[in-house]
Amino acid sequence: MQEGSSPTVREGSFSKARGLKVRIEIMQDNELIEKIESLPPDQIADVMDFGNCLAHRDDQLSIEAASSLSEPTFAAVWNNPDDAEYDQMMASEVP
Repeated sequence: MQEGSSPTVREGSFSKARGLKVRIEIMQDNELIEKIESLPPDQIADVMDFGNCLAHRDDQLSIEAASSLSEPTFAAVWNNPDDAEYDQMMASEVP
């Protein structure tokens, strides 16, 4: 939208919908905070552990995705006779 012009019906509706979504998200956040604050300390610790678990899971998924994406790039470096010999040596040493 150019400066000085009024929003179209569509732009105005989008803006209102976006504002409503933000208000709903804030209400949900506040509701969640209130529920957590009403818990006894041991259950708050459980909520923290669960949150940490979720965060770690997302981190792990990101690491795995990055590793998968890099495999084709490193394949030429990894797949060579010297590395194959080293891999065989290491496999025979594992009990």
